[in-house]
Amino acid sequence: GGYTTLMIRHLPRYVTADDVAAELMRHIRGEDFDFIHVPGVRGQSIGLAFVNIPNPSLAQSTRHRLDGMRFRANRLKVRPAQIQGLAAHLDHFVGRLLAVPAP
Repeated sequence: GGYTTLMIRHLPRYVTADDVAAELMRHIRGEDFDFIHVPGVRGQSIGLAFVNIPNPSLAQSTRHRLDGMRFRANRLKVRPAQIQGLAAHLDHFVGRLLAVPAP
C-alpha cells in the first residue's frame, strides 16, 4: 500500500526538527517533504519524529534508506506512521494543541 508519512524512532533525546530536516536533506530535497514533527516533553524530544513525503514511492525509498541507519550513535527504525498525510497530521497535532479545557 501507498503511504506518505513516516515515523522515525530511536532518535537521540536532544534532536530537534531542524536536525531531522538536515539529515533528510542528505537523502532527499527539502521540497520533497512538507511536514516534520518531533514530539517532546518540557523541551526534550521523546525520540520520535514524523515526516510527510507526499510522493508515496519516494516515501517508501526514503524509509528503506533510513531504516537501520546510524544517526548520532543510534540505529534508526523507520515505519509508516499510523496517521497518514499532511492534513491528517495537522488536524491531529493542532487539534491537540488547541484542546484546552474551558475554565
